[in-house]
Amino acid sequence: MKIVVINSNGPMGSSVVGAIVEKFGYLNAPVRNLGLNRCLLSGSNTDMGSFKQSFLKTYVFQSRKVKLGGVSMVDRDTGPSLAVIDDSRIEQEIATIKQKEFDNIAELYETLRDAYAKAIIYKKIHFENGKHIEYTTYFDKYPTIKLYDAYIAEFGEVCFIHMHRDFVGWVESVMSQYFSGNRRWRIILLHALRSRYLEYEAKTKNCPGLHLDFESLFTSEKKQVFNKIASSLGESASGIDWESESYDLYGKLKDYSSTFTLADAEGTYLSSGTRWFVRYCLRKRRITRIHDLVFYLFCLVDVSRFLIRKKDGNKPKIIS
Repeated sequence: MKIVVINSNGPMGSSVVGAIVEKFGYLNAPVRNLGLNRCLLSGSNTDMGSFKQSFLKTYVFQSRKVKLGGVSMVDRDTGPSLAVIDDSRIEQEIATIKQKEFDNIAELYETLRDAYAKAIIYKKIHFENGKHIEYTTYFDKYPTIKLYDAYIAEFGEVCFIHMHRDFVGWVESVMSQYFSGNRRWRIILLHALRSRYLEYEAKTKNCPGLHLDFESLFTSEKKQVFNKIASSLGESASGIDWESESYDLYGKLKDYSSTFTLADAEGTYLSSGTRWFVRYCLRKRRITRIHDLVFYLFCLVDVSRFLIRKKDGNKPKIIS
């Protein structure tokens, strides 16, 4: 089995990278954080059972019409609700999975994902048996090297891709998720965002694997990134007509232009004043409650502007 683990924390372009990796024959499925990391570290039957149950619930949930993926939260929320899989296609597989006691995590993992692949209805899939993409967003919450070693020990051939992003752009994209959802008036603490970001960077910077910068996916040199990914996987990018391909962004298919055009460019959601304040606070040794309050007040103004534009039927645009 060959696993590509794409590690990120929040909006860092992991789905775009997954869509690229898929072109080399890997199963790209919109599932993540079902308990695999905990399962690998403990190896307990209890955690294996929880992982199995989480996957079984995913079969049911994604057989209903849901909103998933896209280039941004706005893209996801404004798109149609669609069923990702049809669990009636795998009734026998599900019955077998429920009854079977698996000898190891790798066997359980491949069985669960192969069944999922048979049930996919939102796209045509062309993946090679034993090649999978695993998305993880809580990798840094565990002892990273120990977890890395656990992946290697269980699956053998594993390639890690660690995503990184500029702090200000990352904050803006995180806030766009709040602006677009039902939590837009919730108090967001800037010191908590910075701690989360810095902890991720500190714990992943020395972790083995390919380290990719978010912005590199949206430049004129992006095909060099495609080749870098291919090289890290031991695959060849020759013969792939990237412009004519469609890209699965965590359950939503997009064309080449949409996929590799930055949807939440700096200034789309946060004003220049808010962005300046975020940069200022990143350099501070300590962020106080006053800083948190000022950030929240800035965001109240920005979300009000966002809602006015949305009410008027205008798409988000760069604001000063």
